[in-house]
Amino acid sequence: MSLLHTITAATGSICALAIASTATASSYGYTAFDVAKADLISSGYSDVTGGSPLVSLPGDCEGCVTFEYIDAIAGSSLAIKGFVEFQVVNPSFNQYMGLFAGLNFEFNDPNFTREDLYGVLTNGVPGAAAGESYDPGTPYYPEDAGPWWCPFTDFLPEYWDETSLFFNFFPDDEAAIAGDPWPGPVDPDRVFTFAWDFSDSTVFTGLEVVGVGTLPAPGALAVFGMVLVGGRRRRRN
Repeated sequence: MSLLHTITAATGSICALAIASTATASSYGYTAFDVAKADLISSGYSDVTGGSPLVSLPGDCEGCVTFEYIDAIAGSSLAIKGFVEFQVVNPSFNQYMGLFAGLNFEFNDPNFTREDLYGVLTNGVPGAAAGESYDPGTPYYPEDAGPWWCPFTDFLPEYWDETSLFFNFFPDDEAAIAGDPWPGPVDPDRVFTFAWDFSDSTVFTGLEVVGVGTLPAPGALAVFGMVLVGGRRRRRN
């Protein structure tokens, strides 16, 4: 059973992003975008969205950006090896900075922190099955700031915090609306997947996944400067 309710809105200004490299391990890597749903299920990934994709609505109402987030109820967690489906449903808005997903974690081992997790994801460790083709996404901290950009925490709801990592993904050209090459508007009928696998407890000691969601692209928000960011929240038990 899941509950859907509104979350608080926030405002902020957007700058350009600086993003790090990533790594992969396990059948589809530690994280993977746009792997076929059937392939994920057959590989043992749990469908966290349960057939109802998360929805991102960039640029709606000339500045209002909506998105969805799933969190675990208190005392529980989401699948340690799972995936969500998501859509970007505004066909008039270019996503020139790519698409974004985020994960929230619970770190129960003081010797394995978010910085340790980030290090695993960015140290180039191989592990994907030979011949597999997918995009692991590029991870980064939501609160990081550099000389040319602002942190997501300036404008996103407070549940994206020091327990979170974000992942940036650029779809293939087929994701764009016909006749408008990438990074044009995303086909609103296209359903993407974002998967994660932190089930290796010898690497990810004490780690739990407690939230997952789609994010508005900061490049889209920059068009408006100051924006209202709203969202819908699903709770899983």
